Amino acid sequence: MATLLVCLAGPEIPWIVLSVLLGTSQAGAASHLFVLAGQSNMAGLGVVSEADFPDSIPQVRVWNGFGELSGGWGPLRPGLAFKKENFGPEMTFGELLSARSPSDTFYLIKVAVGGTMLADEWRPPSAGGPGYWYSAMLENVSSALDSLVSRPPLEGVIWMQGESDAIHDSTARAYSANLRAFVADVRKAWNAPAVPWYIGLIDTQPSWPYAATVRAAQADVAQYLSCIVSVETIGLQTDGVHYGTEGQKQLGRLFAEAWMARTSSVERGDKIRLISRFGDITLVGLNVPLAKARWVDWNGATTEWFKIGEGMIPIHRSGRTRCLQIAIPGERTYVMKVPPL
Repeated sequence: MATLLVCLAGPEIPWIVLSVLLGTSQAGAASHLFVLAGQSNMAGLGVVSEADFPDSIPQVRVWNGFGELSGGWGPLRPGLAFKKENFGPEMTFGELLSARSPSDTFYLIKVAVGGTMLADEWRPPSAGGPGYWYSAMLENVSSALDSLVSRPPLEGVIWMQGESDAIHDSTARAYSANLRAFVADVRKAWNAPAVPWYIGLIDTQPSWPYAATVRAAQADVAQYLSCIVSVETIGLQTDGVHYGTEGQKQLGRLFAEAWMARTSSVERGDKIRLISRFGDITLVGLNVPLAKARWVDWNGATTEWFKIGEGMIPIHRSGRTRCLQIAIPGERTYVMKVPPL
């Protein structure tokens, strides 16, 4: 697993070197945990007989919380949807990640139920819940992790939901506040304040007259909370309500690519180092005049954006791990975890 080197220095301490895991491949196996949740387009209506999947992928372990093949850990295989004739994005998501890091083990906890609403079944406690599937998701995650000898680190929540909330004006308008509360409550429940969320933007279809409102809420949550990644789904193969076989395969790849892009060392992670020297942090290898960065605390609070200029930004000291967001014009926003300074 490649690392981002974080070098800390100051007049009162010697040089020390810390490593921030970026999740890319290295010699030696690692374990990764993801939670996949949402409604029918996460549950999946891809048709197993129309797809060319292997019988199973043993290095990807799945806990399916709802469906005909639910209960307990098992290898990734087709049929982990509501009905065993179907599949969801977990297939290509797991396929792509395992192909990229064949020596690693990936754990997927999937809890997805069709026709459910964030305003109802997924409603978080701080927004008037908990809804049934909010609680069921937490219970599934707890049971799944309790059954493991060693708990892998949670590296992402994959959320594909919102179509049902986009049917009515009132639930669509409430989606922004509900989603922010949902992410914050889940992070608090799992003691994972900086875990990234990969949120699929719902498609725009006549079946959901208020899709634009929900999509805007999904995209805007990154303005309020840290470590949020939006995943565009417009253009995927669909029948107007559900992604079909090719659409589900594409959706899983999009989520996998989003995680890999955020954690990849290929583009910049192997070129950027953070060096603390007397009150500033230097991003070595980054020479983009218009680039900017900001600190994101464990509770979602952010500093102002700083222009990086020659690569220097002020240190924001904290007793907790934070995220450093780096925005580079024409590229994605890079997010790096930084240990307490």
